[in-house]
Amino acid sequence: MTRKLLGKPIADEIKAQNVKRAAAFAENTGVRPTLCVIRVGEREDDVAYEQSIARAAAGAGVNLTTRLLAADCKQEELTAAIEAASGDEKIHGILLFRPLQGHLDEKAALGKIASSKDVDGVTESQMARLYEAKRPADGFFLPCTAESVLQILRYYEIPLAGRKAVVIGRSTVIGKPVSLLLLAHDATVTIAHSRTENLPQICRDADILVCAAGMTVESDEGGLRGGVGREYLSEGQTVIDVGIHSDDESNLFGDVDECAAADLAAAYTPVPGGVGSVTTQLLLRHVIDAADLHSGTPPMPERLE
Repeated sequence: MTRKLLGKPIADEIKAQNVKRAAAFAENTGVRPTLCVIRVGEREDDVAYEQSIARAAAGAGVNLTTRLLAADCKQEELTAAIEAASGDEKIHGILLFRPLQGHLDEKAALGKIASSKDVDGVTESQMARLYEAKRPADGFFLPCTAESVLQILRYYEIPLAGRKAVVIGRSTVIGKPVSLLLLAHDATVTIAHSRTENLPQICRDADILVCAAGMTVESDEGGLRGGVGREYLSEGQTVIDVGIHSDDESNLFGDVDECAAADLAAAYTPVPGGVGSVTTQLLLRHVIDAADLHSGTPPMPERLE
């Protein structure tokens, strides 16, 4: 029988920890852990994600502040906003929504985020630590979405050591980080992408398939559906769907055709209800960790092993 790997029980556990830790921090310091979201423009997915973070933050006792810039803002304006947040002692974590508009230099922008406030693990120093599989105690934050994938696999006791894992997607946001984390857990990892030859066959051969490439196709009924269909899947697989899309009626769906996954896979994450809820709570945990670090309290360490 196919298992749905629901994110809610994991997110609930992390949330319970976050609520206690945020309350203790506020009691000890007189301030609340604070996350600054920097958003450029009004992309629908960014706005929806910000609203989701706001709801979760309010429930966990974490303060949220937003720095909103126009879609056509100049690099200098973005740099100023990031530097202001990095230098503000009342802000403990910074989240820059990506991808940025094409006229902006994303690498330069990320380089302006203070490493101690990089709660999504996107700066070069944080990524270097992930690349080296190091876990120092001085504020190492894993990329939240990639960490969420590993949390789900761990919670549902999906074996990783020696397993063949295929990741569709090579972005620095999800594809590369999750590949490094799987490798750190002794999986044999293949990174695939839009130019990969024989992609369906490579995916069918995987024990664990992580889909994070924004794949959609036209459905038979019209509109879009997840582009990872039956030709990509095989019996016995674990399928982790990181994609998120919205149809004309604002219904959410992922990269994977959920009907096909329910028929073929041994286990899969639904969209919504899978990776996203865990990601948000992990982000808030990182903010509280960063706040503890700022106040001199050792943060709860991340776990790579």
